[in-house]
Amino acid sequence: MRRLNILLALIITIIGSTGLVKAYDLEGIIFDYDRKPLVDALVSLLSVQRDEVGREYTNKNGEYRIRNIAAGLYTMEISKMGMKKVTMEVSVGGPLYQSTIYKDIYLNELIRFESVKPSELKGLYITESETMPLTAFSNYLKGVKKLEKKKYKAALKEFNKAIKRYPEFSRCYTHIGEIKAIQGKIEEAKTALSKAIELNNRDPFPLTALGRLLVDQSDYVEAIPFLRNATEMDSARAENHFLLGKALYHTNHSTDAEKCILQGLMIQPRESGDARIILADIYFAQKRYSESRNMLDAYLRDNPFAENKLQIRKRIEEMEMLLNPSGKEISGQSRSSD
Repeated sequence: MRRLNILLALIITIIGSTGLVKAYDLEGIIFDYDRKPLVDALVSLLSVQRDEVGREYTNKNGEYRIRNIAAGLYTMEISKMGMKKVTMEVSVGGPLYQSTIYKDIYLNELIRFESVKPSELKGLYITESETMPLTAFSNYLKGVKKLEKKKYKAALKEFNKAIKRYPEFSRCYTHIGEIKAIQGKIEEAKTALSKAIELNNRDPFPLTALGRLLVDQSDYVEAIPFLRNATEMDSARAENHFLLGKALYHTNHSTDAEKCILQGLMIQPRESGDARIILADIYFAQKRYSESRNMLDAYLRDNPFAENKLQIRKRIEEMEMLLNPSGKEISGQSRSSD
């Protein structure tokens, strides 16, 4: 019996001297996408046979600790409501005496969060095969609401957050470009809109926005290609036809300009901006005085509080002087072509 006790003592001494331990503790901190502690996430440790050998929830500091684990290879699962389950391989144990294994984990948002539903992406002209983090989409929606309320600084902040979380979020660049244009930061606006087009050439919105900006800057020749593409991609949007018509008119393509503007008026008879005034100018140049006058009348009906109301009325009076009392055009005046 004494010999057995001596043998056991010898075995324990050998184990102690070699630094081997029977059980380990695994602990660390889990950080989310912006390096903040991930709170109340379930951390599970599974054996090779998929048996759960330990589990723990992260505390307010993102810390977890799973105790009394045998040496070996495990699968760690990290899960929390609103995020995809993250799995990774973890090795526990080793030849040196170290009872606690430290493993800090930094989650990437594109892995961590569930993506936006495909049905919600259709309005952004993003294909269903693409994925987008929910938080990025949430920031985008917040930015749109701020933009609608003309809270431009707050909107820019949300759009930039969305881009940080999803760098290829082209529509955010479109809205940033629109805001920069409103703020008079033309070059920054052009840069943002060009980036949006580069990231997503399926989306007509940045094409329209850049075309609008160029038209406002009287860069009509440069605007035309963008507006042609926007009109082809989104022919149901009246603004595309109006903007393209204006650019064509100012580059001496009156016939094409007339077609574009009339197409826009078929889609959206009201809120056509200065499209009717441009048509009136085209008709006047072609000596179609009654049609020109009718366009100006329609413009005043659609814009009863227009700042240029008195100027438009004066033009109407001048055209009426060119018409005979019956309201028909003076004989001998014919329509001319471009």
